[in-house]
Parts: sequence; C-alpha cells; structure tokens
Amino acid sequence: MNQHLDEAVSLGENMDQKQGAPCSHLVKLPIFARNFDRVLQGLTCREQEVLLKIIECPGNREIAQALSITERTVKAHLTSVMAKLGLQTRTEAAIVALRYHERLCSCTRVYQSPIAISA
Repeated sequence: MNQHLDEAVSLGENMDQKQGAPCSHLVKLPIFARNFDRVLQGLTCREQEVLLKIIECPGNREIAQALSITERTVKAHLTSVMAKLGLQTRTEAAIVALRYHERLCSCTRVYQSPIAISA
C-alpha cells in the first residue's frame, strides 16, 4: 500500500514540476500530521466507505452505484470528508484513502432491515 502512496506522491510531484509549481506543499498536508489518525475517528462509517471508494471508482456516479446511494449523497459525504480532514482536492482524499486504508476498513456497517426490527 505504501508503494501506491509513493506512486501517488511521485505522480503529484511530476505534475507539479511540469506545471512549474513547487511540490513542497505536499509535506504540509494535514494527512502527514502525527495526530491525523485521531482526526479520522471523526468520520462516520459511511463517510469512510465513500472515501475508500475514491480509490476504485473514477467518479461520483460510480461511487453512488457501488454503495447504492445517489450522486448527490456521495457529493455531500465527500464535501464533509474534505472539510473534516482539511483536504482541498480529490487527489489528496485518494492519498488519505491509500495511506490509511486499513484504519478506514476497520469501520464496518451493520445494516438491519426495518422489517426484521419490527418482527
């Protein structure tokens, strides 16, 4: 997994170099802070699921289909995730999902059918 993170950071650095922008801002991202794992605890399970889907799905439509929710709900979850984690781009969110994959996967949702509850 760290290989994927290294590749993502390398890709970002290469893009920055091509665009002429410095890449030193990458190490200043909140995801590299020592207490970032504590910040992740502020995400709901559904927000964590949406964040993980960024790795596999190219867009909100695909994430929505994979999780059986609407695109609007995906956008709302991503907006909340980005605000809570202090992220500015979808690429930063993907880096978080890769770097903290195991931590994010530890949150599992338990669905209960309303029919089963009332029976």
